[in-house]
Amino acid sequence: MIFLSASIPVSGRPFGEDSRPEEIKKAVRAFVSVCLEQRRAFYFGGHPSITPVVEEATMSAPEKSRELITLYQSAVFGVCEADSPLRTVITEAAVAVSELKREQKPIQPELIALSVELMRRRMFKDHPDTDAAVFIGGMDGILVERELLLEYCPNARLLPLPDTGGATAYLYGRLSPKEALLSGHDYERFFKTLLDVGMERGRTNA
Repeated sequence: MIFLSASIPVSGRPFGEDSRPEEIKKAVRAFVSVCLEQRRAFYFGGHPSITPVVEEATMSAPEKSRELITLYQSAVFGVCEADSPLRTVITEAAVAVSELKREQKPIQPELIALSVELMRRRMFKDHPDTDAAVFIGGMDGILVERELLLEYCPNARLLPLPDTGGATAYLYGRLSPKEALLSGHDYERFFKTLLDVGMERGRTNA
């Protein structure tokens, strides 16, 4: 099982000055393509800049192949993914929280933060068998998810793609040389090599 952490940094927010949207989209498309080709299941937290890219990358794939992908969404934003062709999990715990202030508009920042945290913890609790985590672009959520991943899945291999910029480039700089890996912008080859070596147990015949 693989975890994907990705988003396109927004100008004016942390890591927004190093936003590389085209590289991020290219890397995400390559990741999805290789996972479907190799029958590798993966999951990710929904984000308006990334969910459409993942969905687009699955359009030409058989419908059954989409079962390899699980999209998690916090209740606060769950309605955004209601029509997604991907298998979607809207966290029940977050639903309970959002009910408290359903009528308040705009939604309070602290409620959004709590709902997203519950969603993230649910993702990792659901997948203790996560053997690899891919990080692409992103903002501070990349760093938060990396810490939670280490808490719930300490043996997962970290695969940040620094070429995609954002928080991932920062994360890459914090890793030891042994952990650090360069994709050289050839993302499809990068994923084919890494996901095909030493991870046979992660394949599925779904």
